[in-house]
Amino acid sequence: MKNRALKKIVSIIAAVIIAAAAVPAGAFIPQSSSFEASAATVKIKPSSITLSVGDTQKIKLKNNSKAVTWTLLGDCVRIDKKTKKYVKVTAVSAGVCTITAKVGGKKYTCAIMVKDGSGSSSGTPSGNASAEEARALDKANSYLRHSAFSREGLKHQLDYEGFSEAACEYAVAHCGADWNQQSLKKAQSYLSRSAFSREGLKHQLEYEKFTTDQAEYGVANCGADWKEQAVKKAKSYLSHSSFSRESLLRQLLYEKFTQEEAEYGVAMAY
Repeated sequence: MKNRALKKIVSIIAAVIIAAAAVPAGAFIPQSSSFEASAATVKIKPSSITLSVGDTQKIKLKNNSKAVTWTLLGDCVRIDKKTKKYVKVTAVSAGVCTITAKVGGKKYTCAIMVKDGSGSSSGTPSGNASAEEARALDKANSYLRHSAFSREGLKHQLDYEGFSEAACEYAVAHCGADWNQQSLKKAQSYLSRSAFSREGLKHQLEYEKFTTDQAEYGVANCGADWKEQAVKKAKSYLSHSSFSRESLLRQLLYEKFTQEEAEYGVAMAY
């Protein structure tokens, strides 16, 4: 009886040894699935959208399971329904506005442009407008459909197109643009392509001829996490050149990140 039990134990050990030998060195052995995957990043989708009056749209907060506060700035849409996962809006008038979701200490913003039935998001020429003024206004509306401008930036662009001073002034005065919202849209456009500190982004908006108040509105409502922007900027520098921790910190401070943001950026980039 003892010999039988001993033989059984020996055969089990031998089977384990053979199975282990069959696994190539360095091969991946699946681990228990009990480990929880890291939480997916919360994102707002879409981050910008163009609607026509009467359209409805769901703006989704991807990967969110926490309580959320939705805020509407502007009156071109109305909120029909709010949940943790999305907000449903209806476009009610031409113009621009923003929907912001606040989760904990973070904000996620969607910029919305609403066009009227003619395809314009702004005004139409008044009855006493000259032919040149009407053309300038049409050109201004065309620019605003594709990009964001400050009042002075748009006026300069129309001047470059050869319109008279009077026609340029008429167009920017009657295009119906909300310059605060244009600043916000431009800020989000910059952030979609590169990383900025709060002060760096504000300086860039002022360079685009937004007023100080308009630039402040843009950076205050763009939904950026400035610490994460510092991380993104630090990684961008490291992808192009070599930096010591100290020199990278100095570079981020030069980019107008705060001391705390810069230190966070360096710590997370290495």
